[in-house]
Amino acid sequence: MPLTISQADLAALLDSDDELGDALDRVERSLLDRHQGEAGHAIFADLPLASDNAFRVMGSTAEGSVSTVRVFPDHTNQGARHDTAFTLVLDPSTGALLAILAGDDLNTLRTSVPAGVGARHLAPEGARTLGVLGSSTQARGHARAICRALPGIQEVLVWSPTAANREAFAEEHTARFGFPVRPCATAEEAVGGADVITAAGNTAGGVPAYEDAWVRPGALAISMTRSAPPELRARARNVAPTRRRPQLVAVGFVGRGAPRPGQDPEGVVELADVITGTVPARVDPDQPVVFELANIYLWDQPIAAWALDWATRHGLGSTLELTASASSSAAAVG
Repeated sequence: MPLTISQADLAALLDSDDELGDALDRVERSLLDRHQGEAGHAIFADLPLASDNAFRVMGSTAEGSVSTVRVFPDHTNQGARHDTAFTLVLDPSTGALLAILAGDDLNTLRTSVPAGVGARHLAPEGARTLGVLGSSTQARGHARAICRALPGIQEVLVWSPTAANREAFAEEHTARFGFPVRPCATAEEAVGGADVITAAGNTAGGVPAYEDAWVRPGALAISMTRSAPPELRARARNVAPTRRRPQLVAVGFVGRGAPRPGQDPEGVVELADVITGTVPARVDPDQPVVFELANIYLWDQPIAAWALDWATRHGLGSTLELTASASSSAAAVG
């Protein structure tokens, strides 16, 4: 019978830095599987609701992995968020429901863990400082994942438009990491002092989050929304996770005007090839690297399998039965 796994069930998993390390390893292995084998299939849809709200659905299947259907609110959704984000985990052979996972906290890992995998292989040698633009949920997830992937990080610089938010972020993460997390008065200060930069704030797609001149030689810039300035991209090593993205069985954005998946820039390097040693992360120590995550990849599957495996090992979740047979139902009534 399928499991229902709540946000409370997953709380200990999501708070564990050791388990986060396992998630990094699983996403990296999944990336290599997709790069070297069958790329998988996906659907992605943005569907309108009443009152100008919307929800999104991403379904994905791939050889050697559970199948998933993730449902989550559009970022502009103004309605109640209770029980609006969840992932259905399906048997890869039959499509039978294995579990329903609460998705509010897991959703952040879909970008933060791949960002950490990228940092692990693309950061400049001896990277010591992380610059974070943003102070909300995504920024928190990125800071944790990148610091876990790069144990040499000794300081985090954070900037966001609201001083109180960046100061709260700094206080919280100084206590968590055990090394200084410093709020910055300007984005230039956070970017210019960093070996690794992650733009994890509320930046519109394609809008630069900082200026090229601020980026120090050899730095790694991580983006979820094509936030690196064009001048930086022009001189940087541009890296994408893999070109072997899933075949889009269907893709559609209704009512929001959201962009379709973009094309990789000319000459893009694939992270999977850097991981396997096929190509170097950079050709010169001073060459900056831009790692772009703004496309459709199959991150849902390794993250969902990681959470389900952990919950199962710990005996968590509640079972439910959706399709009891007529005979068993009759017996229950009798």
